Amino acid sequence: MAAQRAINWTSVSTILSAGILIGTELLGAAWASGWAIAGLFELGPENIRRHAYLIEINAVRSDAMPPGNITEMTPQERQILAAWLAAGAPAK
Repeated sequence: MAAQRAINWTSVSTILSAGILIGTELLGAAWASGWAIAGLFELGPENIRRHAYLIEINAVRSDAMPPGNITEMTPQERQILAAWLAAGAPAK
């Protein structure tokens, strides 16, 4: 028969606490990014032009957007976005 071991509740509570904090952080970031994206498109093309520099920094010069490259944006698509922003983000 195997010997019974005591559960180290300090370790268990630490792991659970870390899991809760990480989950909260991820959900908070997802919620905030959803509002930020909605804010860009809710106000129309003029808001996109106003924030073109930030879009360029986050989606052209880095891979920060889209988060985790969920849309699998290619380097070529990032260059198309850069050219569009450089042209003043025309609607047509």
